[in-house]
Formats: sequence, C-alpha cells, structure tokens
Amino acid sequence: MGRTRRFDEGAALEQATELFWRRGYAATTYPILEAQTGISGRSLIHCFGDKEALFLKVLKKYSADVGERLAKQGYRGSKSIVAFFQSLAEAPADSPLNGGCLMVNTLGELGTVPVLEDAVRAFRAQLLAFFADNLRVDGIAKPQQKAELLLALLWGSSTQIRSSGSVTALKPVVSALKQTLSAWQQQATKT
Repeated sequence: MGRTRRFDEGAALEQATELFWRRGYAATTYPILEAQTGISGRSLIHCFGDKEALFLKVLKKYSADVGERLAKQGYRGSKSIVAFFQSLAEAPADSPLNGGCLMVNTLGELGTVPVLEDAVRAFRAQLLAFFADNLRVDGIAKPQQKAELLLALLWGSSTQIRSSGSVTALKPVVSALKQTLSAWQQQATKT
C-alpha cells in the first residue's frame, strides 16, 4: 500500500509553473522547487517525475490555461482577438504575464529541444486556430496567413514584455492591432 500524498498536486504544479515562468528552466532547480513549494524533492519527483517531466507537465498546463482563456473571450471575430491582447496588456503588476509568454521564453532559453517540440507545436496550433477562426468570422481574406502574422506579433510582443518586465509594452501593440483589424474588416466588406 502506497503512502498518501500530503500536498495538493494542482497547487504544487501551479507553483512550479510560476517558478519556471519567472526563472526559466535552467535556473529552476529541485532545491528551489522544494523551498518554494515546501515539498521534498523526493515527493516532487515521485509525483511529477524528473525535472524534464515536470517541465513538460508545466508546459501542457500552461497551454491548457491559455486555451481556456481563449475559449472564455465572450466575443467572436476581431473583437475576440483584441480582447485577448487587451487582457494580456491589462494584467496586474504581480502577474507572471509581466515576464512574457512561458512558451516563448522556453523557446528563447532552450531552442527547439526535441522533447519540447510537441508541446510548442500544439501551443502554436492552438493560437493559430484561434486567430484564423476569428478572422474567418469577420470574412477577412487569407485568415491563415494573417493568423501567422498575429502569432508573430504576439510572440514578438512577448519578447518585449520579457525585456521590459511589464505588460505595458503591449499597449501600443493593441492600438496598432485594432487599426490593422479594422483595415482588414473594411477590405472584407468591399469585396
């Protein structure tokens, strides 16, 4: 009979996510995880696996959380895209969002490590589908191509956020995004 866990796995995964997000993969060690979570390294390893396995679970959870945020936009079309960018730009000062996108940070730190490729590919596909689907709602031409542009805008903005340490770097981006989407909508109504 195995020992019962004396900690909340969800809370531990949430704390690990925040550590990896703020510190990066290399700088987040098991002693740091132990200190932050109050859970022994042995218990963490037993529950989540080695550091790589834990990190993959963190990335999957992060992707699921972003997917949930996208699903709850409450709008359809370009309004949904703007609302998503605005929600990022208006994150509170203590939010980990002020460190940029966890997935973009991971790519910057680790590159395209084979073990991470599936998580990155799935996350990228999720964002592209969100953008393209909402562009289609507004009848905007070449939605897939424009979705790629929006993803590049989002990921580039994430780098700016990371370097400045604040989501306020997104405010001028949101303004330009509104203008761009408006122009695309006007083109769609002319055709």
